[in-house]
Amino acid sequence: MGAAGAGGLTYLTRAGWGADESLRFDDSGEEVWPTAYYPVQTITVHHTATELSGDYAADVRGIYYYHAVTQNWGDIGYHLLIDPDGRVYEGRHSGDDGLPVFAELPSPGSAESVTAGHVYLMNSGNIGVCVMGDFTDAMPTDAALDSLVAVLRLLCELTGVPPNTEVEYVNPVNGEASVQKGVTRHRDWMATECPGDTFAAAFDEAVRPRLEGGYA
Repeated sequence: MGAAGAGGLTYLTRAGWGADESLRFDDSGEEVWPTAYYPVQTITVHHTATELSGDYAADVRGIYYYHAVTQNWGDIGYHLLIDPDGRVYEGRHSGDDGLPVFAELPSPGSAESVTAGHVYLMNSGNIGVCVMGDFTDAMPTDAALDSLVAVLRLLCELTGVPPNTEVEYVNPVNGEASVQKGVTRHRDWMATECPGDTFAAAFDEAVRPRLEGGYA
């Protein structure tokens, strides 16, 4: 299993980018980070803030190892990743049904995403999409931006999240709350440079206007 499709988008499955699924388990065979699912409320955009090797699947494997093993999370913290060529990668393990991000086929108002780890204290019901690279002094490639817009539009259509309208996010696990737009930048939640100063400054012009009108 390598590439798969969802809603007209093609993505590389975990098997397709070479995820070592044994990293999700401890020495006794227990899953380090068991899956849990909550209604989707928001979507957050990130960058990896790393240099890329040119072998983007290997870069994803490196991020996975860092999160799962070095950080001892047990898995990668993003739901989806996008490389400079615009290819989308399945991130956080979301069950064995072959469907990324969600517990089951989503529909507006009833979509539940697996909890990942990308915004401190604000992860349950918050989908994390990461554009690979460091955008402190540069923008993502046009191909990456086009894929990001397509992914965000599809996720908003599937979940009913309004991309440019404020919502009151409430973490169903810990009660932490924040008023945010449906689609946010990581820095909107907390003090961080993510998704990079250059990209963050251009986000409202380069991404937001293209999110209206549903997936196309």
